[in-house]
Amino acid sequence: VSGEVLQDIGLSIGDNVLVGVSPTRGLANSPSTDSVYNKQIKLQPGMNAFVNGELGTVKYVGRVDFSDGIWVGVHLKNQNGKNDGTVMGKKYFVCKPGYGIMVKPNKVTIHGINASKLIDEKDYPA
Repeated sequence: VSGEVLQDIGLSIGDNVLVGVSPTRGLANSPSTDSVYNKQIKLQPGMNAFVNGELGTVKYVGRVDFSDGIWVGVHLKNQNGKNDGTVMGKKYFVCKPGYGIMVKPNKVTIHGINASKLIDEKDYPA
């Protein structure tokens, strides 16, 4: 993997990444990957992400006025989004028109991890 590809997904040469460890067939005497993810990585703005096959940057994580639950606002690298960070008249983050998208965490991948595993609902009180 080239340094440019690593940089595009938010990694550098020499970074440690947990890859290919299954919770049921993981390393002996190690915690499940779910607990490792939840303790070491939390979804937050600034992280590089994949959404619908598109590379972008997380700009917003939290509750929204238009629906229940936690949502993720992503500024896409290419103009394949649906908004400018504004949804139903409320600004959640800022980007150029057509570069923003708001999705549920299970539609976002961070370093190969489904973002729903990187969120604890109690961190976002209603």
